[in-house]
Amino acid sequence: ATAMLVTFHGVAHGAELGQSGHFLSLALGMVTAMSLIYVAGLLFGKFIVEYIPYGKKIVGGLAAFIALIGLA
Repeated sequence: ATAMLVTFHGVAHGAELGQSGHFLSLALGMVTAMSLIYVAGLLFGKFIVEYIPYGKKIVGGLAAFIALIGLA
């Protein structure tokens, strides 16, 4: 199921590229968006660990949950 989802996701991006024809701006936009999401996650995790009681355990539990979702 995951492979099929990834395939169609790639096809959708390929269709975007075919219409716009601006590969560099499309790729730069994707990299920028993923970078912002990554940094937001790091900052959110740091906030939880520093300011919420048992934050380290909460972040560990969330990481385990996300890993399990990835296995599904």
